Order: sequence, then C-alpha cells, then structure tokens
Amino acid sequence: GMGGLAVALALRKRDVVAMDYNPAYCRIAQLRARRAGVRVPVVRAAGEALPFRDSSFRAVTSMDVIEHVQSPERYLRELGRVLAPGGRAVLTVVNRWAARDPHYHLWGVNFLPGGARDAYVRLRGRAKEHGNAGEQELSRMHYYRFSEFARLAGFRVHAPELGRKLRWLGAAWMFVLEKK
Repeated sequence: GMGGLAVALALRKRDVVAMDYNPAYCRIAQLRARRAGVRVPVVRAAGEALPFRDSSFRAVTSMDVIEHVQSPERYLRELGRVLAPGGRAVLTVVNRWAARDPHYHLWGVNFLPGGARDAYVRLRGRAKEHGNAGEQELSRMHYYRFSEFARLAGFRVHAPELGRKLRWLGAAWMFVLEKK
C-alpha cells in the first residue's frame, strides 16, 4: 500500500519491509518513511512472485491485496513460502456477499452475476480508469464467501470471534493465517 502501516510499525522500532505492485504507491510509502524519519525498505513486486527468501518473515500483513492479484492460489502459496514456521499472516478478504461493495461503494452490486456487476458499475457512473494497478473491473476481482476462503487458504485459519458472528454483515473480514 502507501506505507501507512509500515511507517507506524517502524516508528515503534519494528523491522519492516513495505511492498506494493503500484509504483506510485511505492513512491508514496518512501516519502512517508522519509518524512517520519524512519528506514523502511520499499519493494515493488506482485504478490504471486514475492522477491524474498523462504521463511524470511515471522509476520506478514496483507491489507486489501488478495482481491486484486491474478492468482489468489499462487499468492497464498507465496505467503506460505516467505513465512517462517509458526509465522502468521494477517489478511483482509472481501466478502462476496457484502451488501455494499468496498471498491465501488454501490449497494447490492455483489448480488449480481459477473458481467452484470460491471454493467451496473458503468450505469451508475462509477467505472474507474483500468490502466492503473489495482483498478480492475469488479468481475475480475476475487471476493470470497467466509467458508470458501477458509478452505482455500491452506493454513490454519483464525478469524476473530466477532468476525465469525457477524460474517454476513461486513464488506471485508480479517483473517489470521498461521503457517503449519
């Protein structure tokens, strides 16, 4: 992302590496770190090809990423590869049945079939310029049902108690994945 969490952690004396696919976001993250007076290496890479050694990290945060990658399965394998044994990844995952879409901010659009979602987004004047990283058509994004993501992950999956109880209400959930 744009480095907000990475800078906040660096200010708390944590060793962090920031990463995003969008070069503009990488520049913003570098600027934030410089302005905060902390050292945060910023790497530009795709989630499906992480440029880190196996077992490099004890923890990984991945906020608002999985819905944008080309292959969620490859992305999750890469997270597992770079996590040390017993390491954890904290991910946000968009709810396939969210009443209000978190990217296009439209009510009910997620209940429509794929192509109809994109047509509705255009009809409502919410279409984005799709030349930039992270700006895909809604039908090309990866949203999940709660149980569907838990099966896909291939990790021990922990979901906060509140998240389990209110899983139908939220636009996105936070999962903690623990490497087996």
